[in-house]
Amino acid sequence: MRKTIVIFTSEKVDKLVKKNYTFSLRIKSNFDSPLIQNKYRVKYIKITDLSWRTMRDTDIFVFYKAQFFLKSIVNLISVIKKLGKTVLFDMDDYYLDLPDYSSSRHLNEGCRRVNMVDNIERSDLVVVSTSYLRNQFLKYNKNTFICENTIYTDDFKKPIKNSSVINILITSGDNLKLNSFKDDFLLCLKNIKKKFGDNVVLYFLGKFSNVENISQIADHVIDKLSPSRYLEFIREKDFHIGLVPLGAEEDPDTLVSHSSKSNIKFLEFAANGIAGVYSDIEPYKMIETGYNGILVKNNLDDWYYAVEKIICDYDLRERIVQNSQKVVKEKYSKEISQNKWLKLLDNLSLAIQDDKNISFNIIDFIKLQYCKLDYHINLFHQKFLFIRMLIRSREYREIGIRILNIFRAFFK
Repeated sequence: MRKTIVIFTSEKVDKLVKKNYTFSLRIKSNFDSPLIQNKYRVKYIKITDLSWRTMRDTDIFVFYKAQFFLKSIVNLISVIKKLGKTVLFDMDDYYLDLPDYSSSRHLNEGCRRVNMVDNIERSDLVVVSTSYLRNQFLKYNKNTFICENTIYTDDFKKPIKNSSVINILITSGDNLKLNSFKDDFLLCLKNIKKKFGDNVVLYFLGKFSNVENISQIADHVIDKLSPSRYLEFIREKDFHIGLVPLGAEEDPDTLVSHSSKSNIKFLEFAANGIAGVYSDIEPYKMIETGYNGILVKNNLDDWYYAVEKIICDYDLRERIVQNSQKVVKEKYSKEISQNKWLKLLDNLSLAIQDDKNISFNIIDFIKLQYCKLDYHINLFHQKFLFIRMLIRSREYREIGIRILNIFRAFFK
C-alpha cells in the first residue's frame, strides 16, 4: 500500500517555488521525481489548510528550514506524534547559531531556538546537506542523515571564451559573509580594479547591506532577485569568474555557522561556466586548487594573487570549469539526491504500521485548529521581528525594498 507524504508549505507551491530557493533545490526537485511519485502519494499542503482528514490519512509529515522555529509547529508536532505519525525535518543551514550580519538572525530570538531544538529532537528523521552539518545535528537527533544539494546536469554552459573584458561575480543572498577579513577583501577588489581598470567588471548581486559605499567598489550592483530570475541572470550574463569569500578560522564566532553551509555556489558556477575562487573553509574543502577551482586563505595577499592569476590565465579558467562540471555530474547530479531520498523514505516507511485506525478526537481536533490560528500569529510576529531588526540595524535601503515589494504585489 502506497504511503502518503505531506510536505508543509507556507503558501501555494507555484508561488513558493518562485520565492524560496531552498524549497525548490532540496524539496520539490527531489520529491517530484518519478522515483518517489510512483511509490508514494506526495501532497503539498499549506499549514493553514490542514484538515483532520489529512492528519488521519497521512503517514509522513515533512517540514523544512525555518518552520521549526515557531511555537505553533511545536504544538502541531505534538498532535502529529500523538496520532502515531512520522515527522521528517530537512535543513541545509545551521540556524541554531546565526551570525550578527545575517538578515535571518531574528529567527532564533528568545524561545525560538528552544522551539527548533525541541522539534529536531522529536523528529523521526533529520536530513541535512553536509557531513559537517550532520555532526552538529547529531547532538540533538541520532537519526540524522545526509542528502547533498544537487542540480540538474543536462544543460551546462560551456566556459566563457577569452575576452579583453573579464566579468567577475560576487553574489550573496544574506550580506558579505566576512567579519575580520571584510575590509581586506574589499581592498583586494579595489586593488584589482586599480590594476586592470575597465578590463575587469565587478558585479555584486544580492544583499550587501554590510558593505559601505558599495558603488565605489562595484561596477554593477543588482538587488536580490527571485530564485528563478537569479538563475536566469547568471545564465544570461557571461561571467568568467565567481568569488566566494566566507569567514573562516579568523572569525571563530561564525566558524560553525559558515562551516555548516553547503557548496551550492560551486554547483551554480559549474553549471554556468564560471571559474570559482573560494575561501578555504569546510563547504569548499572538496575543491582541488587549479583543478576544479581555487581555494584561498583569507588574507589580502593570497586573495589578490589568486584573483589576479585567474584573470590573466584563460587556460586555467577553462580547465577549472571543465573539471568542476565533471565533478558535479559525478557527485552532485539530481539523480543522485533523488535516489538517496527514495532510500531514506523507504527505510522510514518500514517502521510505519499499515491500516492504523484513528478515530476522531474532539480534543485533538481543537488543538489542530488552535495550531493553525497560532501559526498565523507566529508569522505576523516573525515579520514584526524582521522589520524591527532592520530598523535597529539602520538598513533603510532594505526597508525601502520591502515596502516597494509590498506595493508591487498589491498593484499587480
